[in-house]
Amino acid sequence: MHREVGQYTGMVGTTRSAVVAPLVGVAGEGTAVPMGLAMIISIALAVLAFVSLTRPRPVAPSVAART
Repeated sequence: MHREVGQYTGMVGTTRSAVVAPLVGVAGEGTAVPMGLAMIISIALAVLAFVSLTRPRPVAPSVAART
């Protein structure tokens, strides 16, 4: 199972790079604005993924707390 997860992680990273690279180069070599936008959007998506995937799970009350 761990091997499969690693393969999907690599595939996602490569696909993301293949999509973002042409978008960064669309304005030419004279400006870094598209690169900055790509970085800001990537950071925002990473923070969103981190927050949504690491939410604490509700803990059921223990039996001792009920008595």
